[in-house]
Amino acid sequence: MDDVDYIRASIIQRSFPYLSLVDCELLVACQDNDCTLFSDDGRLLKVAEREYDIESYALHEIMLALKRTQVLNNQEIKEIIIELEKKDRYKFSSSKEKQLLQ
Repeated sequence: MDDVDYIRASIIQRSFPYLSLVDCELLVACQDNDCTLFSDDGRLLKVAEREYDIESYALHEIMLALKRTQVLNNQEIKEIIIELEKKDRYKFSSSKEKQLLQ
């Protein structure tokens, strides 16, 4: 992230102080790259959709839908959970993880 992007993220954070700087950096990256945002932070998802017109989805809900339609099985979901934690330091809440692995 260059200085200009950091400044943009800082401005976003001043407008939405409940978002972390990392969340604001994600918003900048999604704006610049026309990305879809996957997160389980409801506040981040709302800001992304309403304020920045970024397509946004709750990650655990997408994974649940893929499980219900049998696109993913429990083992595949468990592998995704492990990889998200290992590579992205992303951890589901214990209740959401339990729901995904039932």
